[in-house]
Amino acid sequence: IAFLILLFSFSYNLYGFEVGTIKLSQIIDSSREYGNFINNFENIKKNIFNDLSNIEDNLNTKKEDIENSKILLSEDEYDKRVTEFNIEANDFKVRVEKINNQIENYLQTNKSILINEVAEIVKKISEEKNIDIIFNENQYFLSNSRIDLTNLVIERLNEIKIDFSEFDIIIE
Repeated sequence: IAFLILLFSFSYNLYGFEVGTIKLSQIIDSSREYGNFINNFENIKKNIFNDLSNIEDNLNTKKEDIENSKILLSEDEYDKRVTEFNIEANDFKVRVEKINNQIENYLQTNKSILINEVAEIVKKISEEKNIDIIFNENQYFLSNSRIDLTNLVIERLNEIKIDFSEFDIIIE
């Protein structure tokens, strides 16, 4: 009887299939390694955006200088400076978009690394517990806590070291 109780605490037999569930969002939020990764990345991102903010401030100062010198400059000289400024401003905009894309790709790559680790853990648990199907929270509406494997996955995930990719941003 104890064996049956233990078996049912981890899975549920549905039409001959042993079923389990996980809450992937809770697993991600509870991962210590991923939390540390995000905290470290936030510091890196803060430095990047501080640098970009300084460049933006310089561009705004340059724009004000051009506007204030309009009456002192010839029309050709003024137009030349405005054109140069517009090129610099556009280059800055492209640079920011490129950095944002790099950040998005970096975060997505590392979230995929985490999800792959979770998938390996879930696979091992399914083999250990003879579970045929494990659903995540996007695949079911309601489940019994007896079949929820979330805490077991979190426990095992927090026992391993995850090798996230290094941030290799190109700031030109």
